[in-house]
Amino acid sequence: TDLSGSDDPRLAFNNTLNSTIDSGFWHNDPYEVGDLADQLPLEIGVNFSSPQIVTTYRIWARIDRVHQAPKAWQIRAAIDKATYDSGTYTTLDSRTNVTSFPTTSTSTPSDNLDKANEYNLSTIGAYQYYVFYFTESNDVRYMSIGELALYGGGFTIPSQIGHSGKTLKTNGTALEWS
Repeated sequence: TDLSGSDDPRLAFNNTLNSTIDSGFWHNDPYEVGDLADQLPLEIGVNFSSPQIVTTYRIWARIDRVHQAPKAWQIRAAIDKATYDSGTYTTLDSRTNVTSFPTTSTSTPSDNLDKANEYNLSTIGAYQYYVFYFTESNDVRYMSIGELALYGGGFTIPSQIGHSGKTLKTNGTALEWS
């Protein structure tokens, strides 16, 4: 995968909103073609080093391009990338006909949470690989995103080695096997 230019998926997670190419937003490529339908669905994956519990996510629109924000998508997850690539995954959330996003300006997304659309996952579990699976844009030619973010309870799943048959429990601040 080419990880250069505005189509580099890492740009959707760099905590930067601006209108500068190669730093402030992500968009579909090749956007010169002007036929987004031939490129859909578009996927942006997040591969954690260990399973994480994600409960909510946010999407910020691109500065001055709210009309290019995603219109329909799923949040998918799998135990790892190889499992996802084999076609085995869980759909954690699905959205359609999302046509309203707050207007954004040059900023740090983590300091401007009110400038994003926030969604709670309808299914929650511990996964290492999460995917934003975009199926439709509010624009017929382009899809662009200012920033994406995944949030959880701050829980990291403890090692399962030696805990066969045990139950994973939480006291609200930590996870442990019992």
